[in-house]
Amino acid sequence: MRCEESPWFGTAYLGSRLMLGLSTLDEIGDLVRSDSGKSLRHHIQHLGYPRTGEAVAPLLNSGLVTSFLELHIEQGPLLESDSIPVGIATAVRGNVRFPDARCIGAYGHSAALPRRFRQDAVLAVAELALGLDGFWKDRIAQGDEDFVFTVGKFSTDAAQHAMTKVAGDVKFSLNIGAAVKTSLDAARTLLFDLIKGIENDRGSLSSWVERSGRHRLNWTRQLIALIEDAAGALGIATRRMPTVGHDAAMFVRAGIPSAVILVRNANGSHNSDEALDREDFAGGVHVLGRVMHRLATER
Repeated sequence: MRCEESPWFGTAYLGSRLMLGLSTLDEIGDLVRSDSGKSLRHHIQHLGYPRTGEAVAPLLNSGLVTSFLELHIEQGPLLESDSIPVGIATAVRGNVRFPDARCIGAYGHSAALPRRFRQDAVLAVAELALGLDGFWKDRIAQGDEDFVFTVGKFSTDAAQHAMTKVAGDVKFSLNIGAAVKTSLDAARTLLFDLIKGIENDRGSLSSWVERSGRHRLNWTRQLIALIEDAAGALGIATRRMPTVGHDAAMFVRAGIPSAVILVRNANGSHNSDEALDREDFAGGVHVLGRVMHRLATER
């Protein structure tokens, strides 16, 4: 399975979605890869699958696959900070995503324009981000370590911006995530309340594309218990924790019992400093193998 991550085509899990019949090439084949400028259909045909234009049955389904286990690095610091080598994913955080949001204000002279006349798009988006950050701090204070949000893209118009201009246009992305639906709903409500208040105060306007996102998914309890038993028999400490989306989430959507084993990984993920210790990796593989053997034997 390829394209679990979304940078190339702007959406995730392409390989697993196609294999499991959760998406078809009729639906997503025209997606264009960011670096090549060519379609997903073109790239799949280039790999040697010339009949990709025809409707075909899913390659995998619950009749062919009894369970799916995924071994993955942890993409955060929790296992490292707690000195625990293996994590067991309990759920995939649901999310609300605005991949192409835009705040439109008005350009003006930086030294000549008093605040009351400004429609500063940079400060408007900054205020929005800080409002959500305040919500995040409140969740933590209430004992909720699950909620997250990220402004992953933030840019002014290179053709228009200047040091001596009030910024009139900002493009940005927003990704809000939580495993608890009430947290996600509360954050979304706050988001639009913040936007309304900022628009009233600053006169800036926000443009939001149709949101994309996913609901929370739970991993199979029986598999979680098997992973804990296997790790315990090997003397490997574990921790239960929610995680981000992986291909295993698509197997859950296809009705196939699934679970994710997370391995401690220093310095996080999506950066060049991530560092997986060989012993930790070996421990994760041993746990995976023991669970696989148990499942095969019981079947």
